[in-house]
Amino acid sequence: MPNITIDLVQESDLEPLSEINATIYPNFWTTQTSLALFEHFYRTKPDLFLCAHVDGKVVGAVMSNVKPWWDGPRLTDTEIFVSKDYQKHGIAKLLLTKHLELAQQIYHAVGLEAITYEDETGFPYSWYEKLGFDQDPEVIFIRGKIATALQELKEK
Repeated sequence: MPNITIDLVQESDLEPLSEINATIYPNFWTTQTSLALFEHFYRTKPDLFLCAHVDGKVVGAVMSNVKPWWDGPRLTDTEIFVSKDYQKHGIAKLLLTKHLELAQQIYHAVGLEAITYEDETGFPYSWYEKLGFDQDPEVIFIRGKIATALQELKEK
């Protein structure tokens, strides 16, 4: 059985995590854009940025921001990932468990907001569903280009 540890991320973990993230999501993330994201979380919420190691090797992470909300503090922009070579070993479960416990202890967090997807098998959304998360029927996720919005605003 490998030795799995979950600890607060260290600056030396950021580059290996960036490489893992870019490997898992090559259509979206590069090593450089992943590193910029992780440096942001490392600066803004290092107390909620956890790294998983297997026998000392960096294999995954979880991180969130925290925002005040009407029903209590919520975790937002949550990201969790594990290297493909180490998936299905309970590492994501360990990461998320420790992350949520810390969020409750430090920030008294009561909820979590995240964006996910599902592949042809329904994963990873099916995993979140098993944990009691569901799609929020009251929220519509939007996205857009600022340049386009500014142009439309100025033309109207």
